[in-house]
Amino acid sequence: MNPLLNCLGLAASFLMVTSIASLAQTQHLVALWNFNGDTLHPSVGTGTAMAIGGVTTSFSSGSGSTDPATTGDDALSLAGFPSQGKAADTAGVEFRIDTTGYQNLTLQFDWRASNTASRWLAVRISTDGTVFQTLGRTEITTGGVFTNSIAVDLRNFPLANHSKNVTLQLVSTVASEGRYQAVSGNYSSSGNWRIDSVTITGEELSTNPPGTPKSIAKIRSQLDPHNLTPRSSNERVVIEGIVNSHANLATGDLDGGFFVQDDTAGIAVLHRGGSKTIPSAGSRVRVDGILTHVNGLLTVDVDDKVGLGSITLLQTEQPLPVAKPLTQTLIQVGAMGLDPLEGQRIVLQPVSLDLTPAQFPNASGGNVSLELSDGNRFTLRIDGRVNTLINQPKPRGVLAIIGILTQSDTSDPRSSGYAILPTRAEDIMTLGAPPSWTLTSTLQQLGQPGENPLNSQPVAVPFAEQVVRPGERLEIQFEIPSSSAVPVFIDSDQAQATKPSSARLTIEPVDPNSTEPIQTQTHRGRLLFEPNATDEGSAFQWVLQATNAFGVHSEQISIYVPTRQEQSIILTEFLANPTADPNSLIYNPLKRSEVPANNLSAHDEFVELVNSGRTPVDLSQWSLTDAVALRHQFPTGSLIQPGTVVVVYGGPIEGFAPTLESIPNRRLVQPASRGDGLSLNNTSDQILLRNANSNLVLRIAYTANDLASSGSLTRTNAVSSWSRHPEITSQSSSPGYPPVGDHWTAFLEESSTIDPDPTPTSLQIEARLLWNEAGTPIQYNVRVLGDLDRSYTLHQGAAPSGPFKPIQTLSAQSEFRIPLPENAEDTQAYFRVTTDP
Repeated sequence: MNPLLNCLGLAASFLMVTSIASLAQTQHLVALWNFNGDTLHPSVGTGTAMAIGGVTTSFSSGSGSTDPATTGDDALSLAGFPSQGKAADTAGVEFRIDTTGYQNLTLQFDWRASNTASRWLAVRISTDGTVFQTLGRTEITTGGVFTNSIAVDLRNFPLANHSKNVTLQLVSTVASEGRYQAVSGNYSSSGNWRIDSVTITGEELSTNPPGTPKSIAKIRSQLDPHNLTPRSSNERVVIEGIVNSHANLATGDLDGGFFVQDDTAGIAVLHRGGSKTIPSAGSRVRVDGILTHVNGLLTVDVDDKVGLGSITLLQTEQPLPVAKPLTQTLIQVGAMGLDPLEGQRIVLQPVSLDLTPAQFPNASGGNVSLELSDGNRFTLRIDGRVNTLINQPKPRGVLAIIGILTQSDTSDPRSSGYAILPTRAEDIMTLGAPPSWTLTSTLQQLGQPGENPLNSQPVAVPFAEQVVRPGERLEIQFEIPSSSAVPVFIDSDQAQATKPSSARLTIEPVDPNSTEPIQTQTHRGRLLFEPNATDEGSAFQWVLQATNAFGVHSEQISIYVPTRQEQSIILTEFLANPTADPNSLIYNPLKRSEVPANNLSAHDEFVELVNSGRTPVDLSQWSLTDAVALRHQFPTGSLIQPGTVVVVYGGPIEGFAPTLESIPNRRLVQPASRGDGLSLNNTSDQILLRNANSNLVLRIAYTANDLASSGSLTRTNAVSSWSRHPEITSQSSSPGYPPVGDHWTAFLEESSTIDPDPTPTSLQIEARLLWNEAGTPIQYNVRVLGDLDRSYTLHQGAAPSGPFKPIQTLSAQSEFRIPLPENAEDTQAYFRVTTDP
């Protein structure tokens, strides 16, 4: 089906509209969402985006969409759609925009659906946010790839023209028989969509008379969204604003070069054929010229020699625009975060300079590397015409720099080369240091002992990502000292607002009655999170921010609570240190018939995962990474059945396959998809498993002391700690098999339901329902914890309210098995324990 949508007559299906291509030539960009930098804010223009109908949002790779970004290319991921046949045309994503000043609108977007998601998408529109009209629908027939440049012509919906409130919805819809139709196979509400490059364009209304200034932000919004340069090489514009630079930045045949900023944005001005002087900083000017660019830097070009345009001085000695903070987040986002600030007065702090060499560049100008507080870098541009800076000694220590955000990029698209440009020496200022602190992360009550050996102990710098299961406990303690006479302030409101709702946050206030001065007291606090079943599948971004007179220190920790299905995936064995020595017991662990000649230390590494639950788990688009980079992405169709094992080995991608004995429906074997192996370090490293939405599902962290020189690390059952394989069996490793026995029954289990209101006692019980490899429930495993010096009685019932039947009276035994009756249909049971009188 052609992706162009015909909305004439609001047809039920979309047909080709050949006029859209010609319409786009005369249209201007109103708003663009490309979701890069994991944000719902538009990258161009203004508006809001939000999930509707109960779906959840996250951010996934936008690879394959029309977004030209080469790094940080993200797309909006939508999951949690309605169940079969329910709530059609309600679940998806909604965009609200202001189209004031525009008419004859066009919507364009890229869409990707997983195989089990709805193949039909409906486009709906409203101008009051309440009553919606369906414009039509389109379908995808191939899962896992983007269908790009789906376009909707809105010219026959005139209410959308010149409107303060236009709402567009992209929602899942049913097929003609009233049921959701999957892209392939059976529909599932767990299927997901990705949306990218949502673009709204329109014709500009001719409401402004010639010579009337436009806002600079509006001019910038009309750039080509892909290469960020003017669409036309001869567009005449008029702007009015404050000169925000102090030096004449002219080069070559130019007589004047400076920057102008209004209340919305900033822009460069180039003056040819005029005097060698420029308006002073703080002057209000009107500039009439041609919109162009110099290596991506947007400019208004005025040429007196040919009588093209003018520069008019309106006022002098006006306040300079307030310098806007250039945050680390904006820098990490890249062009979409930086380009709207181009030409504006900004401040970057705290930073330090690369002191090699010790002086700033000479009159030829040059770049200096800046180090930000998070260790990343940005560019300081020293212009050879700023005489007070050239050849001067570089200041040491922590700095704040005020300047203009500029750009020099000869590539296409012009989405890099950004720098901060100070225009006088006074714009580089020495600061003190922002707050410093110590964070200590502790994981307790681990459901899978040994899963996080490093993170289960206090560490000075906790992992930025945490995965916590119901029943486990995450504690993050922090200490933030104040320095003498420089108090620190904690943004407790932000920390409270971003924590999980079921977490407890404690921030100790400073003591005004302490003998220690308030200025030097240490702030202390902790976040305590013990998730429950209602938190499963939720991702949280907890932010802790502290400020003093010298800057801001912000820490963000991602916390994810896996779903019940995700919890059933257990990493049961891994080999990080294979050998190329044919005489070693660990040589050729994958039993290859032909061994690769090179790089065995990477190719023979493997990771083994087991589904310990009772239902299949789809690993499609899940990923394995180490502490450095992505190493493997599970292909579509990676369905792991109960008791099934998947082995991911280093490679190579083609040839030299393992010859592990085939057991039907029991094993998946996949080479690392990135082609350079798993690259597990032999000293210390992490193995991280993420779901299709990039949420961390499990982490294994190990050191050299944990590894065995002659074998892998393995588990003997679902809740065991790590063992060195050669110490429990004669084999050095067993990829695809349990270390003992010939099946995975010990890993097939499901957490039990425990009586919510047992008789008060100092004892606690844990119960699990065990399943055999055929998926049949066979028995309960029950453990009693607590004061085992007391005798107690274990009771079993079919409901929380009972009745309960005594099973056993015990005094020391703490673990036993209760077989299920043959052909038991109801596997639900409740247990309680009481102490004897």
